[in-house]
Amino acid sequence: MIIRNNICRMITSAALLLFLIMAATPALAGRVHLVQQGQTLDAIALEYSLSLDRLLAVNPFMEKPYTLFPGQVLVVPEARLGEKHLVSPGESLESIAVLFGISPGTLASYNDLEREKLFPGQILIIPPSKEVESPVLKSSPAAKKTVKVDPGYTLSGLAAEYPGIIAVRGPGDKKAVALTFDDGPDDKYTPQIMNILDSQHIKGTFFLVGSLIEKHPGVVENLVAGGHQVAGHGWSHSNLKNLNRDQILSELDQTASSFRNVLAMEPLMFRPPYGGLSPVVMKEIAALGYTSIMWNSDSLDWYSRSADSILASTLADTKRGSIILMHSAGVNLDATLKALPEIIYTLKSQGYTFLTVSELLGRSGYRDDYGAAGLPEPR
Repeated sequence: MIIRNNICRMITSAALLLFLIMAATPALAGRVHLVQQGQTLDAIALEYSLSLDRLLAVNPFMEKPYTLFPGQVLVVPEARLGEKHLVSPGESLESIAVLFGISPGTLASYNDLEREKLFPGQILIIPPSKEVESPVLKSSPAAKKTVKVDPGYTLSGLAAEYPGIIAVRGPGDKKAVALTFDDGPDDKYTPQIMNILDSQHIKGTFFLVGSLIEKHPGVVENLVAGGHQVAGHGWSHSNLKNLNRDQILSELDQTASSFRNVLAMEPLMFRPPYGGLSPVVMKEIAALGYTSIMWNSDSLDWYSRSADSILASTLADTKRGSIILMHSAGVNLDATLKALPEIIYTLKSQGYTFLTVSELLGRSGYRDDYGAAGLPEPR
C-alpha cells in the first residue's frame, strides 16, 4: 500500500509538473491549414468562422488572382483575446507596436489594418502577450532576435541616418524573397538545410559566427561551392550594442579574419546578433563598407519545436521582398527541417522565387578580391 501511494504521488507530481511547464510555455500566434484538393479560400474562411479579408490579412504572400494549390499551407489566426488600445492623435502603428513590445506587422495583421488607415479614436486589439512574446534564452546563441537599439534611437531613425546601409527587406517589385539562416555553421543542421535548398535548386544566405567558421571550414567551403551566400554574424555571437567601440571592432575584425582564413575573402553583408543596433555599431559597420541585414519575417524557429508554429510565424509576415529569418545551428532545429520544405512549396506554388540577399538587394556580397581563393563567386 505504501509503495502504491508513493507511485500515485509520483504520477500526480509528474502530471502537475507537465501542466505547469505547458502553462508557462508561450503559445505562438496562428495555426496552419493544409489545403486539400478542391478547397477554396471562401470555404476555408467559413470553416474557421473568419471573414475572407481576415484570412487574407494573415497570409500576405497571397496575391490576386487568388489561386490555391493542394499541399500548400495557409495561416489561420487565433481568436482575438487581447486588450484594447484607443489610438491617440499623433500615434503611429510603429509607436503603438513599440509600446506593447510587438512588431508593427503583427499588430497590423491582427487588426486587418493597413498602416495608412490608422486614425485617432480608432480601437486596436492588442494580441495577448503570450501569443507574441517568448522568453529570452540569454545562454543560447539563438536567443530571441527582437531588433534592439539604444534608447532614443529607432531602427527607422538609424536607417535614415545611414541610408542604404540597413536593409529590413528588399524591393517589392517582383515576387521574390530571401531565406536567411543564422548562427551556423555546424556539422549537423547546416548541411541538412543546405541539402534541402539544393534539392529545390534554391540559394540561401547564411550568416555565420566567426568562432565557428574555423571549427567547420569544410561546411563553409561547401556552402560557397554550392552557390549559397555567406555573411558575417559576429565572432562570439555577442550583442554588439552592449559592447564598447574596441570590443565591437574586435568582433567585426575577427569575423572578417575567419572568412579570409578559410575562404580568402570577406563578405560585405553583416547581421548583428540579436539584431542589436546602436549608433556606435552602425558607425563601425558603415566604416567597413558593410550592409546591416535585418529581417521582416521571423520564423521563431530558435524557440518553436513545432513545424506548424514555424510555418505560421513565417508566412504571416512574408510578402514580396521579404527577408526571412531562420537558423542553421545553435538549438534543436528538427522542426525547422520539417517546416522549410513546406515554406518553399507554399511560396513556390504562389509564384515566388528565392534569391540570396545580395541578389534581392542588387548589390555585391563580397569585396572585389574574392577570387583569390580560387572559388567561384556565389550567384
